[in-house]
Amino acid sequence: MIRTAFIASTFLAITLPVEAIVNMTSLHTQTLQEGLGGEVQLSADQRRGNSERDEYALSSRLQWQQGRVSDFLLLTAEHSEYQGTTLSKKGSGHLRHIDQFISWLAGELFLQKEFNEFARLESREIAGAGVRFTLYSSDKGGKLFFGSGAFHERERIDDLSSDAGEVSRTRANLYLVAKLQLTDNSSLIAASYYQ
Repeated sequence: MIRTAFIASTFLAITLPVEAIVNMTSLHTQTLQEGLGGEVQLSADQRRGNSERDEYALSSRLQWQQGRVSDFLLLTAEHSEYQGTTLSKKGSGHLRHIDQFISWLAGELFLQKEFNEFARLESREIAGAGVRFTLYSSDKGGKLFFGSGAFHERERIDDLSSDAGEVSRTRANLYLVAKLQLTDNSSLIAASYYQ
């Protein structure tokens, strides 16, 4: 069953375009410790010589686990330049609350904000809710989740482009997340999203 779900997830992930996705697979598939935890990753890369290239990135996760409730805050930022020309300038923030009502059913609430200057996205703001079903969970670490929900999105495109303006819409989303535990130290995780 896990292999079939993994193959189906992989196929869907390759063939379906989605917007405004923050990858939550690691949060859905890991077992969290009680209390506060998280991580911060910073990177800086500067290259000089015949060409000049600068890349900076920040990624952080803050999580709180208390009983059946989990809260997450994910922040990312990226900036890169080549020869003084900006190639990438984007960032996002994602706040998620998960309440595991019973072993196979959880409720989720989320807020998200992002920008991407290269894609002319001034801002995208999302508020939504959904449910997540645990279809399979083994003591050896294998897991299979199916989620569905709805969100409202407001998106502003840069005024300098021909498709500038603001779009406000409500959309539905579905996702399937599969984790196959290969050994004690390695696993294979696949996720498919549909909006």
